[in-house]
Amino acid sequence: MPKNNITLADVAQHAGVSIMTASRALNNKGDVSPGTREKIRQAAEALGYRPNSLARSLATNRSTTIGLVVPDIANPFFSEIARGVEDEAHFHGYNIFLCNFDEDPQHEQAALNSLAEKQVDGLILCSSRQEESDLQTQLKDFRHCVLINRSLEEPQPHTAAILLDDHQGAMQAAGHLLNHQRRRIAFLAGPPRSRSGQKRLAGYRDSLIQHRFPFDPALVHHCQPDMHCGKQTAVQLLNTIPTPDAILAFNDLIALGAVQACLERGLRIPQDIEIIGFDDIPLAALITPTLTTLTYPKKEIGRRAMQTLLAMSHAQAIETVATYAPSFIFRQTSPE
Repeated sequence: MPKNNITLADVAQHAGVSIMTASRALNNKGDVSPGTREKIRQAAEALGYRPNSLARSLATNRSTTIGLVVPDIANPFFSEIARGVEDEAHFHGYNIFLCNFDEDPQHEQAALNSLAEKQVDGLILCSSRQEESDLQTQLKDFRHCVLINRSLEEPQPHTAAILLDDHQGAMQAAGHLLNHQRRRIAFLAGPPRSRSGQKRLAGYRDSLIQHRFPFDPALVHHCQPDMHCGKQTAVQLLNTIPTPDAILAFNDLIALGAVQACLERGLRIPQDIEIIGFDDIPLAALITPTLTTLTYPKKEIGRRAMQTLLAMSHAQAIETVATYAPSFIFRQTSPE
């Protein structure tokens, strides 16, 4: 008999038990002795039995699939979060539908619509770029949702949020540069729709005010969160007079582009200009000079998001809002 035609009845017959007992054993349910459970498992393995996922989803009203949506999977920050989600999902027998929306709100909406049509068991959405009203509407299509780095102004009962304290991180970074006697600190901000970018900009501005230095909007430039745009924007800043003596970047990719622009200009880092990024991607420790940055436990955040989603699906108590504080990683572009 072809293995793809093996049924639960075949397994039960091979093990000499009822279909109900075989079902309970293979689904880790009910009162089945360890010896019988092992005999059924061996029978299933010998016959090459694979559960019918469609039949199981109809019986349990669960698909054992989770939607994971990120702005840019090529960004190591999001790929590490995705790895944490996938590791935890695999441990619990779930599969992941990964969607990438390229920092485009309309592309994000299309991804969410597709996942809703697939009736995934839950959604993990990273750094949504949608307006509040649009996001509120789309989240209603999912049973359970965990937002990473985004919160709702009016939380829904089936949602939870894992937040990053970007405001405090930017305040720390700008304060560190001011303590190094840097006085023209440029901020290479990310996409205008990014909530992290908005919070980091606010932290940068508040740190200047706290240290009694004026906030200069001319030193703030928005750009896409990649190396190419980081380099282009840094070149524009270096053409201004007077030039910046420090750069705080929205993320490490932008910061690495700024490092490249400064080196090509003949500037010494950190003597002439200091640079700080965010995220601590692997490349930050490999370039020369190595990049000072702020970091979050990215894989842990991904695992926690999946754990929270599973707890919600089993009606367990959860922490509806969790916040992670960043840690400084001091390297050569801005020493301690």
